[in-house]
Amino acid sequence: MKSPEKRNEAVLETRAAFTWRKYGGFVLAAVAFGVMLVSTSTLSRPTPQVKVLDDFETDASLTRWQGSVKISTAHPAHGRNCLEVRFDSHSGILTTAFQEGNWTGYERLLFDVYNPEATPIILSLRLYDAVGGDGPNVAPHDLYRADRKLFLGSGWTHIEVVLRDLDTSSELRSIALDQVRRLTIMADTGSHPLTLFFDNLRLVTGAEGDSTLSAQAPQDITTRLEGRWVTILQVGPRDKIPESATVRGLRNEAQLEYQALKSTIESSEHMGLDTIYSQAELVVAELGLYFRPTLAWFNNDREKERMFGYAAEACRRERQRLEKLLTGEVRLPERDDTQVSPPPVPPYPRLRNLSIQNGFFVNQDERPLFITSVHGPSRGLLKFFATPMQHIESYSVGGGSRWTVRS
Repeated sequence: MKSPEKRNEAVLETRAAFTWRKYGGFVLAAVAFGVMLVSTSTLSRPTPQVKVLDDFETDASLTRWQGSVKISTAHPAHGRNCLEVRFDSHSGILTTAFQEGNWTGYERLLFDVYNPEATPIILSLRLYDAVGGDGPNVAPHDLYRADRKLFLGSGWTHIEVVLRDLDTSSELRSIALDQVRRLTIMADTGSHPLTLFFDNLRLVTGAEGDSTLSAQAPQDITTRLEGRWVTILQVGPRDKIPESATVRGLRNEAQLEYQALKSTIESSEHMGLDTIYSQAELVVAELGLYFRPTLAWFNNDREKERMFGYAAEACRRERQRLEKLLTGEVRLPERDDTQVSPPPVPPYPRLRNLSIQNGFFVNQDERPLFITSVHGPSRGLLKFFATPMQHIESYSVGGGSRWTVRS
């Protein structure tokens, strides 16, 4: 007779055998499926490939580029050297030809530009292939034209041109990536000369390795061209973008003045004061404090110091003006309060039979009329251009569109 310990072992072995017969196939299938998913995921990823078109490390690069160019050590994004390019009224184009322009299999064209100017600059980029031609007789839209789409912020901008499904500007065909012939960058300098620094022109598929990757900082701008679309962001993440102590102090000051003005406006409305122009200052401050810093070209210390400083001063000035009216320190002009005052934004006038003085229509008070049109989705901003009883109306005149405010 078996002992209790032996009987328990036998029961456990029987249960284990039964469990394996019942579920073993499922476990093997699950393991195999997991291996297959990993394998499929690995196979579906493009094999990383990088082809450096020019890194500007030697003077040999100067023979491949046309324009006012020289090798410089001032602002390299990769390696020791970069290409310094001067755009002016005599030379507003930087261009290079490709003898073996087979870009098949590459996902994107990458390069880096350093802009020493304090303000953003917009350039134009063009890609030519052998089908459309790259000579003077090429059809105007039988090439890829990113005219005034190459946005460069102040400092470093990292450019990405998506090559997959890249169409000509006519959208009648795709660029022949196996026959790319020329790349051209143009600047509209006018009378203002411009010096920029280019580096690390390369073709990339998949994740780029450290050996060819350009140096990047969170505050740098990235400009992505995808067909006719442009996306402008920062390298980020946003919480890593540096901000000076001066900017942080100005932000806090502006936020406090914004809230103080908002409260003063509410009190003024309870007392019957007209606050529409005070609200305009509030909206401007709100845009400078909360909206503009989300845009890459405003999210830097120089621009934020200017915006936050203005927001703080404008809100403070308007708050103090309202407070003087509320306390009676400054009195409003005397008027007959038994009569309804005209609205701050006058109604749209009837233009027929209005008199003209000095080239302007004038209203019954002989004040000149300036009529503007506003279209947009913002109901909050509409109140600064039209009274609540007015609406926006659109109509065509002589083949063009005209917009006006109607009562």
